[in-house]
Amino acid sequence: MVQEEDKRELVSNTSLNSTQINNWFINQRKRHWHKLFPDGPPATPDEAQAGLETKYGSMQVIAATVSSLLLGTRYCVSVLQELAQVRRT
Repeated sequence: MVQEEDKRELVSNTSLNSTQINNWFINQRKRHWHKLFPDGPPATPDEAQAGLETKYGSMQVIAATVSSLLLGTRYCVSVLQELAQVRRT
């Protein structure tokens, strides 16, 4: 998950406000969540774990998937920062 410090940096480096930054990250998480659970969110953490294990087979694979999602978020943060740099020049 993106740290508050990273979000503050994005606010200061872009023309976006904190609400826009937060909404962008919320939307990204929702998109990924729907890919993992197309039939709707699980009711409990145990149900989520069981669904993920059924779909991906092991906690190691799940950890790799989560890691990949986090890297995607970090990539998006870097793209936003680069866009801010271009916009300022």
